[in-house]
Amino acid sequence: MLLALVGISDYNTNRPENLGGSMATFLVTESNAWDRTSVENLVLELLGKLLGEEPGNLRVRLTSEGIQMPIDSLDMFDMLQEFRQITGIRVPVRKLGHRTLRSVSAFATFVTEETSK
Repeated sequence: MLLALVGISDYNTNRPENLGGSMATFLVTESNAWDRTSVENLVLELLGKLLGEEPGNLRVRLTSEGIQMPIDSLDMFDMLQEFRQITGIRVPVRKLGHRTLRSVSAFATFVTEETSK
């Protein structure tokens, strides 16, 4: 049994001791949930959250601008941490390189190749 990410949403509790956070919604599935397309979609969700942009609009913008990763290395490591929390996939940081992080597509390909080994 595998989990597929359905969406990520922010919430606010309006309580000073707990201001809120993000919540991921998953769907249980029997298929390989983390194929290249699923990873791309999740990365776009996470990037959209970081940049305050809708994932669909972000995909269009990145495609028209050459699909370069629109964040710096510090934001990238924050995104990788959240990616791991959601998927359970540990991305081997030492294997990440400039080519791997240059685009959403290259990152998704790297992750799916690493997890299929």
